[in-house]
Amino acid sequence: MSEQDKRYCELCGQPLAQEAMQQYENKLQKDKKEKDEINQQKLDLDKQEAGIKQKTADAVNKALADKEEEQKAAVNKALADKEEEQKAAVNKAL
Repeated sequence: MSEQDKRYCELCGQPLAQEAMQQYENKLQKDKKEKDEINQQKLDLDKQEAGIKQKTADAVNKALADKEEEQKAAVNKALADKEEEQKAAVNKAL
C-alpha cells in the first residue's frame, strides 16, 4: 500500500490497520448511502409539494373561472330582463 493510499485515524492521526481501514471505508460508504437516501427523500418530497401546489393553483383557477362565468351569466340575465322590461314599457306606452 502506498503512502498515498493510507488512511489515518481522525482522532489521533495514526495510520489505520487494514481491518480498521476496511471498517472506515464501510462507514464512509454507509454514510454516503444514507446521505443519498435522504437527498432522494428530499427530492421526492419536493416533487410531492410541487404537485400539491399545482393542484391547488388549478383548483383556485377553476373556482375563479367558474365564479366569473356565473357572474357573466347573472349580468347577461339582468340585462336581458331589463331589456324586456323596457320593451314592455314602450309597448304599453304606445
